This record gives sequence, C-alpha cells and structure tokens, in this order.
Amino acid sequence: MKKICIFSVLTVLFIILFFSGHIFAITILPNPLTPIPGAPSETLASKHDDFWAYSVPLLELLGYPGFDSSAGTGTLDVIIYTGAGTKDRNLGVGPDKIFNFEDPMDAPTGSQNTTFSGFWGRGDQPNGPVSVDNLLNYLQAFDPNNSTPIFRFDMNQTKKEGTDNLDIVGEAYIWNPNTNVKIALWAFDNVINNVFDPTEWVTAIGELTLGPYTVDHNKGSGKFDFLAYSDTMNLNQYAGNGYLFVTDFRMQSLNDGFEELAITGLYSPYVIPDVIPEPATMILLGSGLIGLAGYARRRFKK
Repeated sequence: MKKICIFSVLTVLFIILFFSGHIFAITILPNPLTPIPGAPSETLASKHDDFWAYSVPLLELLGYPGFDSSAGTGTLDVIIYTGAGTKDRNLGVGPDKIFNFEDPMDAPTGSQNTTFSGFWGRGDQPNGPVSVDNLLNYLQAFDPNNSTPIFRFDMNQTKKEGTDNLDIVGEAYIWNPNTNVKIALWAFDNVINNVFDPTEWVTAIGELTLGPYTVDHNKGSGKFDFLAYSDTMNLNQYAGNGYLFVTDFRMQSLNDGFEELAITGLYSPYVIPDVIPEPATMILLGSGLIGLAGYARRRFKK
C-alpha cells in the first residue's frame, strides 16, 4: 500500500511538472526601507518619485539570494532599450516563450550620442504596441499573483572617476489609444509629486560607497546593475480595457558602451503597507521628507 501511494504521488508530481512548462523560483524584493548594516542611516533602496531603486551589486554583497543573473537573459525579459540588436528581439519571450512585444529601442553608445530619449509601447517600434493585458499575462506566467513590472537596468559607463555616472529620468504610463489620454502614470525623477519632471535628473552612481560597502555599477554590458519598481503600479486595475503600457525614458552623460533596460517577471515587488501615522509622527515624517528630497537630488544611492 505504501509503495502504491508513493508511486501515485510521484506520478502526480511528474504530470504537474510536465504540463506546467518551465518552473521558476520568483524572488521577492526586500523591503526597500531596510537599513543597511554598518550604515543604518542608509536604506536598501532610494525613492525617486513613484519608484524604488536598488543596487543589484549591493544586494549581492549583503547576501540577498536571487539577484545574480545576466542582462539579456535568453528570452525571459522584455527588452525596452538595447544596443545588442533590436529586430524581433521581443518575439517569443517569457517562461514558455509565447509572448510577443514591441521591438526594443536602439541604444546608442556614448561615442555616438551622449543623450537618449524615446517612447516604447505605443507602436513607434515594429511589433508594437504593448497592451496592458499582454504585459500582465507575461508577468503572471512567472507568478499568477504578480501584476507589477520590475525594471532592470544595465549601466555601462567609463571607469574613469568623474565620468562613471549617468543621469536618467522617465515615466511609465497607462494610455487609452482611443482617446489619447493617460489613465495613470508613474514618474522616475527627483521630485516626489507623482508628476513627471523631465529636468529633475536622477544620477546613477558608477562607484557607490555606503558605510563599509563599495559597489561598482560599471562592470560592462551583460550584468544588470539596478532594479526599480513602483509599489503602486498594479496592472490588474487597468486590464480588460484595451489600454496600452508605455514608457518614456531619457538619459544624458552617456560616454561608453550601450546601456540596456528591460522588464522582468523573475521578481515580485515588496508592497509597503499603508499606515496612517499619528499626528506627531506626521510632523516628523514631513521634516524627514524635506531632507530626503534634497538628498535624493545629489545621489542615486542603492
């Protein structure tokens, strides 16, 4: 009887694995407000308007598992911006290679152009536009509970001091193509106001020191250096309406090989609980945010 039961269990497991396609271990991002050991006044992620941004090398250095993956990871990620060839790059992506998306934008090298700007998702590139429903289905192919895109960025600047940083701003938004109206937006800049401020550049630091830790974000193409997400970007709220998912990212001070930007389903966001502070706490929080806003202008810390 025991042998029969064991055989039955193994058979069921085999059927599940066979018909479920690829199995991926989804990594949940750590709480962005977690203090960094040895530098308790610093946190794991920095806030840039609607987005939290992490340093991948710092997460690895601190021993967080699941972040040691290469840029352009086969056909898993949806590539937004790359210099590694754009034609049909987003055809057949995802864990079962069944999702198609708009081709990536072509990224210049620093020797070609020191600035970049461009839209992705509204149909400017071949194989577009990008529907909210298709992107949501892609994310949920990794994890049925996931509805938040995680952005990954591979930085590639010179290693000479003073030229190893770059500046970046951008926004992601939900677009109604029938009315040409933005339904919702999430800004990445240095003013926390849920409005895209294109002149409020975020500086991505090439070599960053936080307490006892020093990390290098310019190890060359092939390694993601930053992760970013907005904990309020829930695509479930916009599904089933024919809406599009659009990004508008801009960079300056480019000076070396190409950068790469992608959306991945390999991670799930850490959602910060909504907490209503006591009145005294609100006063302290307001004072703290004033200081943080000024500090965020000076560095893109991870």
